[in-house]
Amino acid sequence: MDLTQFTALQLTPIQIYGLVFLLGSFTVSSLSDFRRMAAQKDFAEVWILFTLGGFIYDIIIMSNTSPLGLLIKWGFILFFAVVASNPKLYLRLSIMDVAAIAALFSMLNLIELGLAAILLAVLNEVMTPLLKHYGQGAAYPFLPVVWLVNLIIIILEASGLIQHATAIL
Repeated sequence: MDLTQFTALQLTPIQIYGLVFLLGSFTVSSLSDFRRMAAQKDFAEVWILFTLGGFIYDIIIMSNTSPLGLLIKWGFILFFAVVASNPKLYLRLSIMDVAAIAALFSMLNLIELGLAAILLAVLNEVMTPLLKHYGQGAAYPFLPVVWLVNLIIIILEASGLIQHATAIL
């Protein structure tokens, strides 16, 4: 099976615009997360609908060329959402955070999705001590981590660094 649509190293214009839209919504919600440790529920609803739109986009545009890629990508997103929202596991993310991450993942190809997942884990570990100052108890604002990963992906995409790095390898 051909996975080129899902491993393509350049995002489509719709995916880029989607990431820019998400960056704006993550910015506003991150500020709310810093101040109140809770962004409005409206953001989660928008991100859930956005993710659904990303799924429909992938089905319409890419399912004919790579049904296996579609299954891998959305299987990973679903697996991540279930694992990340489970309170018994390490991440214990809020539904708001899971909705934001799923929306971000919905705009990425398989390579960038893997990179984003790694960046989320690494940046969470690095930023947690700082973010805990804004938290309550063991909870802390996680949306700034999602915002930073989104920004990094946009910068890497705009600069062509991902394409350049894979060409060297």
